[in-house]
Amino acid sequence: MVRFFLSALVIAPFLTVTLWAKNPAGVVTEVKGQVEVQRAGKGAWQPVRVNMPLYAGDILRTGANGKVVVWLPIGRAETLGPRKMVVVTPLKNNRDSLWRDVWLSFVSQMRTNFSEESLATVAAARQPSPGEWESFLLLAPRNTRVLDPQLTFLWQEVEGAQGYRLTVGIFDEGNRVWETTVKGTSFRYPSSAPALKPGKIYVWQVEVIGRPHVKESAWFAVAHPGEAQDIRFTLQQLHRVAPDPLAANLMAASLLEGKGYYWDAISLLRKAIQQFPNQPEPLLFLAHLYDAVGLSPYAAEMRVKAKRGINSIRSLGWQLAATR
Repeated sequence: MVRFFLSALVIAPFLTVTLWAKNPAGVVTEVKGQVEVQRAGKGAWQPVRVNMPLYAGDILRTGANGKVVVWLPIGRAETLGPRKMVVVTPLKNNRDSLWRDVWLSFVSQMRTNFSEESLATVAAARQPSPGEWESFLLLAPRNTRVLDPQLTFLWQEVEGAQGYRLTVGIFDEGNRVWETTVKGTSFRYPSSAPALKPGKIYVWQVEVIGRPHVKESAWFAVAHPGEAQDIRFTLQQLHRVAPDPLAANLMAASLLEGKGYYWDAISLLRKAIQQFPNQPEPLLFLAHLYDAVGLSPYAAEMRVKAKRGINSIRSLGWQLAATR
């Protein structure tokens, strides 16, 4: 077990972490009041920011009104209150492999999507041009693994369409498994259709009836039941221990992305955006995922919204109380 030891003020055995090579021992998820860090081997103190990684040997200190929340690689968030000083001194400690996946994927997102440097690039975001929306796009499940085999297929509406022909086939066998004709732009895969086999890569295609040559294909793969169960359990635990709902959704989406479950991650982030419409982090993460599955026009739209969010709040972070 690892503790962050006090230096100069009061003993605070509040953090227990595991250090993995080249990964931080913690990531800051909330800052209030005066909170500073002295990097290991450095003399200067600097303000602590949301999303800042903490490493072994760093020293944290809080002022009279200070508070900092740190997310730990064992899957727990811990708080340091006012007038405290601690040295980050992690030791090795085994933990569940899925928590390792959460941690590594989360750290990766911190270094790419949520840094101040990345947020600054949103200033260059633009609205998608009209031409980018003219091509027919399949929306979900698009180029992703999925946890739930009971899928709902979604695609864009095409003006003048007389209907849509939906076909599902197995990629490496080249044969059609199931086919139907649909009037609208969504259809739930029925229980009467052939069961989707875990581990198989399926290709689904939609042809626009009445619009010759207008069609598109995408792929998906269904999770093995045991893996899906493990991931769902970990996501439940993550929501239980995260410092707030937005942080929980960001971390859960990061885990899902790391395992290739892009659409499940997208669904989580869309719900987070409904609840926290002005926070830029989920918008930027969603833009990243839209790019990953080939929905670049939607990604551009999310970056524009993120820019507006950045302009509308005083400080970035996951704890909304810090911006109210």
